[in-house]
Amino acid sequence: MKTGVSYFGNRIPEHFVDRDLPDIIAHGCTYIVHTFSENDLQHYATSLKSMVTATHEAGLEAYIDPWGVGGVFGGEAYSEFLPNNLDAWQTKLDGTPVPMACLNAPMFREFMRTWVDAAVELGADVIFWDEPHLYASSGLNNSDRTCFCVVCKELFEAKYGKPMPTTLTSEVAEFREDTVVGFLSDMCAEVKARGQRNAVCLMPFDDGTHGVTDWVKVAAINGLDILGVTPFWQFFKQDRDAFVGHFVEKVVAVSKDYGLESQLWLQAFLVPTGEEAELVLTAEIASKAGVDSIAAWGFRGCDYMSSLRSERPEEVWRVIGETFRGLNQ
Repeated sequence: MKTGVSYFGNRIPEHFVDRDLPDIIAHGCTYIVHTFSENDLQHYATSLKSMVTATHEAGLEAYIDPWGVGGVFGGEAYSEFLPNNLDAWQTKLDGTPVPMACLNAPMFREFMRTWVDAAVELGADVIFWDEPHLYASSGLNNSDRTCFCVVCKELFEAKYGKPMPTTLTSEVAEFREDTVVGFLSDMCAEVKARGQRNAVCLMPFDDGTHGVTDWVKVAAINGLDILGVTPFWQFFKQDRDAFVGHFVEKVVAVSKDYGLESQLWLQAFLVPTGEEAELVLTAEIASKAGVDSIAAWGFRGCDYMSSLRSERPEEVWRVIGETFRGLNQ
């Protein structure tokens, strides 16, 4: 069983090497997902490269995550691309732009190629495409979706031979899904051309809310190696067994059909006091379902990030270590 943890918030290589890396190893991790935000790209690439090198020297794999890049990946990091490229924003049905890059925008894809080059230069073993998604409001209004920008309208008309409807028709839903899949296909090809592996981690939805309904379309992407999911049942206020069970069975089945490594993420952030043991039970569900890899978000129960900090982060981290060491015995 492969076991990993996300790592962010520190960009001092000596601290990572002397304190955090030994701690991660002691907790049974075999890989680290290093976040690589736009801020990191601009200011901390050399520091991160040192940390990735240390990760390899310790015998662990290094995944690189486009954390919050363009507002279309998971993560709390801010994007500079967005205020500098207002024409590349996703657009709602009513023409209102939203601060997320359009996945079809040529300038965003070019920016992502630059990001890929930098991520590979860090020494990435795997590029971790973290919850790529389109905008969707928190409400139930299906018309409050994207993207209806000029580029998307032109692409829609070229594909379907008619103007893009002003409602969320089945063709528009299909186009949204194909937009996400097309973007990921492009990015995975870029990564493969540079000799690295690709992991796509999907959000725990299969109703098309954020773009993807048919996970098979993602699994079939040429150059994909790992398919993951983040069934954070506590965060989404769902029943643990039903929610985790559904998505782990789905990711395992689809991954097996396409020869991919399956991955499941544990919620190690915002864990309430007394619920730390749920991490063990969630991992057991995943392990029994046959998942290949389990990872935790994030290091030390996110105790260094106040907005994500678990109530007892030290206990969360202890349980993660106990769980991972048990899985790797």
